Amino acid sequence: MSAIFIDPKDLPDGGYGLIQVLFLGAVYGFVLFNASNLISDGSELLLLVPSMAGIVGSIVLPVLGAVPDGAIVLFSGMGPNAQEQVSVGVGALAGSTIMLLTIPWALSIYAGRVNIDENGRGNYIRPKGDQHWAKLMPPGNKSMTRTGVVLFDEIPSTAKTMIFTSLIYLILQVPALFYTGTAEKDAKADNTKVASIEKPFAIIAFVVSMISFVLYLCWNVQRSSEVKEDVIDEVRVAAIRDGEISLSGILAKEVANFKKESPTNTTPLKATREQFDRVADVIRPFFHAYDKNRDHRMDADELQIFFKDLGESLSREEAETWMAAADKDKSGFIEFNELVEATLRYLLAKYENECHGRSSVSMQRVVVEQKHSLAIPAAEGDDDDEEEEEVPEDLAHLSIAEQQKKIKIRSAYMMFLGTALVLVFSDPMVDVLSEIGARTGIPAFYVSFVVAPLASNASELIAAFNYAQKKTSKTISISVSALLGAACMNNTFCLGIFAALMSFKSGGLVWEFSAETFAILLVELCIGCIAMKKTQRLIDGVIVLCLYPLSIFLVFVLENVLATMTEVFMGYSEDFQQCRDDAMADICAIPKARDQRERNDLLERAQGNISEAERYMRILESESRAGDSQDRRRMHQQLRTFKSQLDKLKANLERSKLMDGSQQRQQASAPQDNVARYQQRTDRIEDHLTDAQDIIARTEATAQNINNNLANQREQLMNVRTNVDATREDTAEAGMHLKKLKCKMASQLLFLYFVILGLVVVIIWQVISKFT
Repeated sequence: MSAIFIDPKDLPDGGYGLIQVLFLGAVYGFVLFNASNLISDGSELLLLVPSMAGIVGSIVLPVLGAVPDGAIVLFSGMGPNAQEQVSVGVGALAGSTIMLLTIPWALSIYAGRVNIDENGRGNYIRPKGDQHWAKLMPPGNKSMTRTGVVLFDEIPSTAKTMIFTSLIYLILQVPALFYTGTAEKDAKADNTKVASIEKPFAIIAFVVSMISFVLYLCWNVQRSSEVKEDVIDEVRVAAIRDGEISLSGILAKEVANFKKESPTNTTPLKATREQFDRVADVIRPFFHAYDKNRDHRMDADELQIFFKDLGESLSREEAETWMAAADKDKSGFIEFNELVEATLRYLLAKYENECHGRSSVSMQRVVVEQKHSLAIPAAEGDDDDEEEEEVPEDLAHLSIAEQQKKIKIRSAYMMFLGTALVLVFSDPMVDVLSEIGARTGIPAFYVSFVVAPLASNASELIAAFNYAQKKTSKTISISVSALLGAACMNNTFCLGIFAALMSFKSGGLVWEFSAETFAILLVELCIGCIAMKKTQRLIDGVIVLCLYPLSIFLVFVLENVLATMTEVFMGYSEDFQQCRDDAMADICAIPKARDQRERNDLLERAQGNISEAERYMRILESESRAGDSQDRRRMHQQLRTFKSQLDKLKANLERSKLMDGSQQRQQASAPQDNVARYQQRTDRIEDHLTDAQDIIARTEATAQNINNNLANQREQLMNVRTNVDATREDTAEAGMHLKKLKCKMASQLLFLYFVILGLVVVIIWQVISKFT
């Protein structure tokens, strides 16, 4: 891939080069952002396939959602300088985990907040007869304790799973602290030795991560999740809105199950309460869209428009006939349960038509032949429902089989393209993030911590905010569950990739990310505790949002304040800085020197201070191997800064020497030397004139030779032309001769054919005469 993409290290130094690197990073980030959207949208399309919906929601969506972060972690540890670049992968992993658990969570609480009463119940259900009711009153209410959201009961179990999987970090972190915790044990240790010590623990962490990853997916598949079903319903409604599938295609599985229970038209349609609610969840948004006055019923005109949007044109008379059959309580209106049953009858009729190869559905036939009502058990508890989103404007009108085929093809294409783009562009993105850190002086961890999640997880942030704006307990729970699930995938899948690099990469990698690990564990523990609360108030969202900058500050404090360098290193650092400052002062004073002697003294002192600084640099490089892993990281960063400063000092000293030499040469020029220089210049001019005359003479001789050659070539061309004319005449004469020969040959062939024909006639005559 290095031959395809631009190496950011080859770009120019300075501000313009940094702009080019930033632009390159923006391009790669945009590609990764769209690639992650392709993966997400493609996998969500499979939720529209009833036979795959359960597996997709439990396995495919979580795994493919973690692919971008996993790819960045993988490629950050595969290069030749992996130990330096792997901080990009750790930054992406930590940034993705912490960003997803804080910013989208806080935005979900803010955008989805409703009024909360004293008992912690959310204002989600419209009171009957209240025309001025709103979920958030007054509009824009920002009360920290009286507004918030209410989550489903299964959210705490997902939070506990996240906390449990986060403990895998300790398998890598505890041994790292044990083997590199003191300067005495690690004074002479190098990365290769430490990596070999940590390798067994990395293998254990890899195995535990993969086992936890598989167990988490199995747990997702086996558990009965209300949130998982709601995710499928939300995707289905969105697909209808976008015209990707029709209502009959969405409910094909449910309709087929009803038909199995009622094989004939005279058999009552039986359905469990769960099956009925499943169908009602999809139909409810359509009902609310036509129920403009919120009286929970529809008249004949609204029913006619409703079925027209389903692709069925009803006349006014047919709509009234249909409504008379569906209106069991004879109220003159059709209520929600009656609409669900009526819609199911229509879908059953359409299902039978497709099974028998018919293309249209007769409303009169459906009303007459379906003689029984749906047998549905009564619902437990309150029958009121939360307000839903608006109805889609357009519906797809393909057959069910065609819809399913089209969805599978489009989903496979989108997931394949998105995954391919992620795998191709993650490696150059890692190089760009590392180069941004090197050019700006900001550690690569902080750069990737902030930038990488914006490219790989921005879609999750936007989706969580959009879900929350619907202000329902269901959509809020979907958002929070998805965020907790993403953290679980990072704790297992992505961390397992890092452990695999430490286990199987030649040379090994060293786990030296104690501060980052502590920040991740602290944030996940805090979020897990907050997620245990069923009611999340706005003040909780503010606390969650503050965890994001707090985590960055915590890493900075642990690495730069608490993780102090060794006393010997700090002492030599002060000596180096003193020599550096003295050398810089001497170099700056050179142009202001009053005479040459003072200038020479300044140059000598500056050179001596630089030599002394180089000696301290060698001592500091030796001392940087002492201390624990955090100390070494801090000292290595300081060494890189010192080396850059020393190189600049050397360049400034050389520049001062060149300027001083130029001034000395100018001052040494005396008037008596000018006469000699002028005489020398005159002699050189005379020599140049003599050379020019010789060149002119040689040029004239060459021109004469060229004229003679041209005359000879002209004569040769005339001879060639004469020969060509003679050859043309000979060719014409030969052509005439060939024509004569051709005519002679043709006459001979004609005579030969005549003789052969005569012989054939004679032979035939002899044969006939013999037999007669």
